[in-house]
Amino acid sequence: MPKKKNKLDLTITPEMEAYADEVREQLDKLKNEKIQMKVERTAEKGKTHLSLRNKRLNEVPEAISEIPECEWIDLSFNNLKEVPVTLWPEHDQLPPHKCTNLKKLDLSRNQLDLLNDGVCNFRSLEELYIQSNQIATIPAKIGDLKMLKFFDFSGNMITALPPSLQDLNLVTDMRMSNNELLMIPEPAEWAMLKHFDARSNMLGMFPPVTNWMMCTYLNLACNEIPEIPPCIENMQSLVELNLNNNRITTLPPEIAKLSKLEFLYLGKNNLLQKRGDVEPLLLIAQLTELKELFLFKNQFTSIPKEFDALDKLVKFSCSNNALRKVHPRIAVWNDLEELYLSHNELTEVPASFGAFRKLKEFQIGANPDLETLPESMAFNRQLSQVDCKDCAGTFSLPKAFQALPHCRWIGVKMGKDKKKKK
Repeated sequence: MPKKKNKLDLTITPEMEAYADEVREQLDKLKNEKIQMKVERTAEKGKTHLSLRNKRLNEVPEAISEIPECEWIDLSFNNLKEVPVTLWPEHDQLPPHKCTNLKKLDLSRNQLDLLNDGVCNFRSLEELYIQSNQIATIPAKIGDLKMLKFFDFSGNMITALPPSLQDLNLVTDMRMSNNELLMIPEPAEWAMLKHFDARSNMLGMFPPVTNWMMCTYLNLACNEIPEIPPCIENMQSLVELNLNNNRITTLPPEIAKLSKLEFLYLGKNNLLQKRGDVEPLLLIAQLTELKELFLFKNQFTSIPKEFDALDKLVKFSCSNNALRKVHPRIAVWNDLEELYLSHNELTEVPASFGAFRKLKEFQIGANPDLETLPESMAFNRQLSQVDCKDCAGTFSLPKAFQALPHCRWIGVKMGKDKKKKK
């Protein structure tokens, strides 16, 4: 019998713990000395940028405030729980050693639960990043940062915005996603605003966009917004509008005036084919520059022939509706690459779909009464994936589809893998 090997004793003794603590202390000391040397060299050489990104910092080196010409400080991806008051300039008393020329400050991805009012004394600040922390409030004096252009405070625990935020007249990019905001206070006249992201909050109404005429990107997905106001017509520069996962029941006629819109996301709302005198799809059909249109999880029953005007579409999703008919004229979408029509009530696919020569992905599954696809689609040589899962029990495809050997079929067997009927 072979001898049994002795088991290793993994018990940690007090002496071992003490030694480990001593090693950690020495490593932290060396790390802090190295960082201190970097800060000092930055000051000596008159550099304007200092990056201490991902240095496992537990506290901010106070020597940072002694870099007089510093314009950019990156303290992101650390373990900071607070920023010392000594870093901030004093109001109306700005000695030259207090980073008075600072234009960019990055405190993102730390463990901050408070942003000191002192940050509002960096009067030259143009970019402020505090996203992915645990901050509950924005300083009341944030409006003192008159030069601020980029402000990102997404991924925190902010429930309300200070009134002074409206005084940031030069702001072009405002990001506040993944917080707990209930509303955007009026008037918020950010006339220079180009990018606004407030997705994943608790907004109960559309923000005051009357003067957002330069805005090109507006993301309000995953909120509780019930309607779109008529003033959206003022956003003539808008290129992307994301309102997925809200409570919108209809569209205002003014939305058809967004002539530059290329990306429209209205999935997971409560839109009907017709509500009163308004037919949302006919309004959307007037947005002829659209490249992506997502309408999934609404209550549409048919795609009208007027949709043939959307001939620049590359992606179209109308899955999880109640579609019984798709007009064959939409086959003029010559640039279409992705088409999602699954989870509807379609009984047939128009033969004209064979004209989608750039189509790569086609999802038509979960249409219980659909028995086949038109043979004309076998000439769509770009097809790489087709989902026919959960269609009619008698679902089958013409043999011509075997000419697509590189296409991945879901829910149906093709070629050699096709099961023989008994």
